[in-house]
Amino acid sequence: MALRKYFEQLEEKKRPEIVVELEEDELKQYLTDIIDAGYKVTYSRIYGAFIYRKDKKHIYKELNDDYFESHCPEDGGEIHIGYNIDIGPGDGNEDITILFQQAIRRIVQQGYRITNIDCQAYYYDDDENDWDKLLENYFFINGEIKVKYAQGKREKRPVTQRGESLSAGIGINLLQTHPQEFNAAFIKEEFGTDIKDVEISQEDLVNLLINSNDNYYDVLVNGWESLDDYYHSEYYYPNSWQELFDYHLSEKNGKLLLKCMIKEHGLKQFTNDCFNSDQLHGKTEEQVIDFIYNESFRSSLKNFSINEFDCSQDITSIIADYQRSAHLDENLTEINDAFESLLDKALTNGYTIFDNPDYNGKYYRIYFDFEWMYWMNDIYQLSDLCFEDIFYEFFGREGTTNLKVSLSDYGDYSNDGLNKDIYDHLRHF
Repeated sequence: MALRKYFEQLEEKKRPEIVVELEEDELKQYLTDIIDAGYKVTYSRIYGAFIYRKDKKHIYKELNDDYFESHCPEDGGEIHIGYNIDIGPGDGNEDITILFQQAIRRIVQQGYRITNIDCQAYYYDDDENDWDKLLENYFFINGEIKVKYAQGKREKRPVTQRGESLSAGIGINLLQTHPQEFNAAFIKEEFGTDIKDVEISQEDLVNLLINSNDNYYDVLVNGWESLDDYYHSEYYYPNSWQELFDYHLSEKNGKLLLKCMIKEHGLKQFTNDCFNSDQLHGKTEEQVIDFIYNESFRSSLKNFSINEFDCSQDITSIIADYQRSAHLDENLTEINDAFESLLDKALTNGYTIFDNPDYNGKYYRIYFDFEWMYWMNDIYQLSDLCFEDIFYEFFGREGTTNLKVSLSDYGDYSNDGLNKDIYDHLRHF
């Protein structure tokens, strides 16, 4: 007898695992006896995945079960297809307990595993219980569902008394033991949809990622107009003749400006009003211009305000506009660069920026990332083809942040372009 038992066990180990994906009409055939006995039976597709606990033991979790924290597998991870079977009391008049146990066990023999039995009395975890043995605790008699006992390890969970009737019935989750690869092909086959990228305006993207009280929120939504009021022109005017001549004007424009200044006051009046007037008497206009232009610190102009001449006032205004615009553009670029740096970290699969004719501003095409599905509450969202909802839900959980930007104190501009505009103005003065 012992030898025969040994060979039976050896043969059992050699027997390959049967894995059959049951269609809904096939599943219904297994449940026919329960349905015919008057019990109310419904079933729905579920999905599950292996999740590691602290003890490193593999357990199943239903991704669409509120009791568990719902997680989708990563791209290329394992996912298990199965069914939730809900059985409610009916109006039968026979004992079908054995038929119930046989039906569930036949489904298990097709390569499925019971991952949860849920009833009003007790919520079981499969790291605590032998589900096959627990089937023996339920009785289906005369349209009622009764539980023999439900003794759990955790004291905080209620215990149902022997023989109590379950008015709400029971729910049984079964998943295939053989996993499938969770990827775009699986989603296409299971839900009939291709993975879709998300298209979103910059305004909506900013609302999703940036705190509305952030200093740069309005700038990212409305552009330079939100910055314009903070850049006052008076801060960008040259403060001295020396700054004007040494840092802004070309030699050609510097001498042309002096010529225009002399033209406004006349040579005699101009030289008389200069600080070094005694050194300028008797000189020609060209000599006066060369003397002052090459003079250290332009000290001859010390008696004049930089805005005393109409021509110099016009030129300093042009310079202020250049510097102000350059500073504003530089800071706007730095703010946008900081935002795109944030996007590079958040959108790991990348994105592209394009113009949408129906939207006045940047539009983003964000490449779908399976990471977004990790926190998805319900995998059935996929069947609604709403990848945007998955995107919004993921980043909604992440919360908004404040943008970190290091702003420059000035902006770069083309000095050649500036002097071209100044020359065009002075030569007509």
